[in-house]
Amino acid sequence: MSLELVVNHCNLIIQSQLGFVQISYISAYEQSGMTSEPNYDYDFALSFAGENRDVAQRLKSLLGEKSRVFYYDDYTAQLLGRNLSAEFRGIYGRRSRFFLMIISEYYPIKDWPNFEFSIGKQESKRRTGEFLVPIRLDDTILVGLPSDVAYLDLRKKSIEDAADLLLSKLQEPRLPHERSEYGEKHDYFEKKKYLLSLLEEQNVEEFNSFRQKENYAPINLKQIDIGGDRVIDGKAQTLDLSGIDFRNCNLSQSFLSAIVMKRANMSKAGFYLADLSEVSSPESDLSGAVLAHADLYDINLVKSNMIGTVFTGGNLYLAHMSNSDLSHAHFVSAHAAEIRLESCSLFHSDFYMAYLGEARFSNSIMVDCRLVDTNVTSAKFVSTVIVGCKKFENMICDGANFDKSIIDDAKLVDHLKSNNANNVPEPLNNSEELVNELTKRQIPRSKIDEILSKSLLKAASNDLK
Repeated sequence: MSLELVVNHCNLIIQSQLGFVQISYISAYEQSGMTSEPNYDYDFALSFAGENRDVAQRLKSLLGEKSRVFYYDDYTAQLLGRNLSAEFRGIYGRRSRFFLMIISEYYPIKDWPNFEFSIGKQESKRRTGEFLVPIRLDDTILVGLPSDVAYLDLRKKSIEDAADLLLSKLQEPRLPHERSEYGEKHDYFEKKKYLLSLLEEQNVEEFNSFRQKENYAPINLKQIDIGGDRVIDGKAQTLDLSGIDFRNCNLSQSFLSAIVMKRANMSKAGFYLADLSEVSSPESDLSGAVLAHADLYDINLVKSNMIGTVFTGGNLYLAHMSNSDLSHAHFVSAHAAEIRLESCSLFHSDFYMAYLGEARFSNSIMVDCRLVDTNVTSAKFVSTVIVGCKKFENMICDGANFDKSIIDDAKLVDHLKSNNANNVPEPLNNSEELVNELTKRQIPRSKIDEILSKSLLKAASNDLK
């Protein structure tokens, strides 16, 4: 009799006469002598289509004599009124040692078996040992089931023999289902798969705990796909990863669109060519992060720390970054039409060759910014402080509004007036005037001193305090 499947990276005990490939998995965990075992509520969780209820019921009866089996019909009263999606996520996941699926032509076309299988697939990514145990009634292909998973074939052996084999697996040493049990022998791909499963489950606490244990060492998570609408608790919605700690993570070329990441830590993270369109991540830390050539369309980064962040070549159309610190940020060659930068700190920020048409800079402080070849057509600089910005060659400013702004450079004022900017104020005459204007706007003295250090103005007298 030919063997149905061979499972890699395992020691195999072949019992071909029963039509089953039994696996004896010797892991680094077991070899280390560690013996602690997780506590499961069920030994087996049965998943089946209603058309195969007779098979499931018989198997449950055989297994139930010596093990704990979750069979839905036995828990109907207990589950009445409960959120079945939430309950099943635990039962067909972390609360069961093995996930038994009775596969037939009906299994892939039924909603609940498909939902249960989706939970089982996610849980299998966490486990270091066997979890998914297919029980076949026919050759139906189940999309998402790895082709190298050994299975029981009820066409070739009795259901009693199948039950005996399943019960024998309970005598094998158990592997930990805690996903943080990663040692030196676990390679990069296993670690990435583990972290990705945490993100897909919105398990921010465990993700952050794992990263903290690694002292936030740089890690490559590039090209992950967790954006857009996903089925969560039976509903189509986007992931909520609020509080996530992505510091030092490389997420280049990843699809993260529309994710919620409030108060996230993304300092020194890499998002080169990533899709962060419509992401909501206010009050976050992106200091030193690299988002070069990333898609940041309609992103929400209000009240965030973006000191030294690189947006070079990125798409920032409709991006909302108001009330943020963007000092030393790089917007070189970025497309940032209608970007919102109101009430921002923009000290030494670089806008070389950036397109900022209809951008909003109102009430911001711009100090020593590079504006060479920058296009600010129809942008709003109402009540903006513009000090020490002496690099503005070829800046395009048609229709830009500078009403009530403060500008210390007479040459910049001349450039704005000669290039069709609106409501351009006269330049200030000396540093005393600048201090008075900044004080009226209730700017802290420490920041006033920093602005003065970069101003082109000179004191009108020697008694300036």
